[in-house]
Amino acid sequence: MSYSLRLASILNISSYLYLFVASLATTPTLIKSLGLPAFSTYALSLGVLALATSVDLGLSRSVVYYLAKSTKINDKKTILASSLLLHSLLGFTLAALAIFWFSWYVSLLIFITFIISHHQAYHESIGNFGMVNFRSLIIGTTNTLGASYLASLGYGVDIILLTLSLATTLTIFILTFNTPRYSLRDANLTSLKLVLIYGLKLQLGKLVNAVQSQYPKFIFASVPLALTIYSLASSLVAKAAGAATQIAIAFFPYSITSSNDSKHKRYYTYTQISLFILGFMAITTYPYYGQSLLYWWLQDGAIVTQLHTFLLTYRYYGLLLVLTPLASTVLDSHNRSATSSLYALYALLIEVAVVLYTLPRYGVLSIAYGSLVSLLVMVPVLLYATQKSVSPGDN
Repeated sequence: MSYSLRLASILNISSYLYLFVASLATTPTLIKSLGLPAFSTYALSLGVLALATSVDLGLSRSVVYYLAKSTKINDKKTILASSLLLHSLLGFTLAALAIFWFSWYVSLLIFITFIISHHQAYHESIGNFGMVNFRSLIIGTTNTLGASYLASLGYGVDIILLTLSLATTLTIFILTFNTPRYSLRDANLTSLKLVLIYGLKLQLGKLVNAVQSQYPKFIFASVPLALTIYSLASSLVAKAAGAATQIAIAFFPYSITSSNDSKHKRYYTYTQISLFILGFMAITTYPYYGQSLLYWWLQDGAIVTQLHTFLLTYRYYGLLLVLTPLASTVLDSHNRSATSSLYALYALLIEVAVVLYTLPRYGVLSIAYGSLVSLLVMVPVLLYATQKSVSPGDN
């Protein structure tokens, strides 16, 4: 690759850590200022956004894949034009549906998010993660510091989401800098088919991951405290495991073009071992300091008690979760995205079965049990398949 994998990873992790701290700092203010019912609506709105944007037919990563493989500027223009056409049509369709099923401000945010995903793909494909993380800084800051400030002034969920839409629109204009000039006329049927076929292989896995993280919110939509507990716990674990995702994002374009490089397998193996060690250290220290830190953070005894109980089990799920992003990314880069998607589907089916069985007895804790059991079964299978993929004989 023409860019530094180490620098790309550092940029991604630095941006991520900033947003992680910002989220921790602002969540208590959001809960207190909005109140549990409104905060639940806010969490549900973001859940709808996440689900809708996950139904992108795998376009985002598919476009990155073909842009990274393309060496001619005309080929890149054709792929970009096809990407813009597909992202626009799909975003408009899902946004129109959201107007009827949810609200117009969530609908607007869905459409704009599809457009920004298109513009970000080019910068990811060339390893320009400085620009990619600039997007994260603007939108992430709006969704944390900005949301907290607006809530403290008495504004509701609708104003917060509209502000987030404005921040996303601003970022779209910034991402257009240094992008090859193209028009929709550059699109052709061949490039449309290529992007769609590869993307559809990815779609199942992406949709499954979104459903896995969002469906509990709909189960507990009428129970604000339970919804808040799950939203906080899943957010904490996802953010704690997010460093692995940021490394995986940086690794994707590298893995596409360097799978035959002798360093490829070594980078993958050492990174996975390092992530597991860090995760193990985190979960072993949590029982000693976790509840005190949660109370210092939230200062609400009722929420902290239930959240701590939930996290005592959910933390093991988090440890296994950190091993999945990089493994799935390697399979995707080797054109085995259908395999990683099927593993994600099997994990979801196992989780839902366990949740449905334990829900009447354990309530919100059933989510922790289901998540843990599903990864205990599927992570070893995923890691085995990925290790075979990166072995010299299979490259």
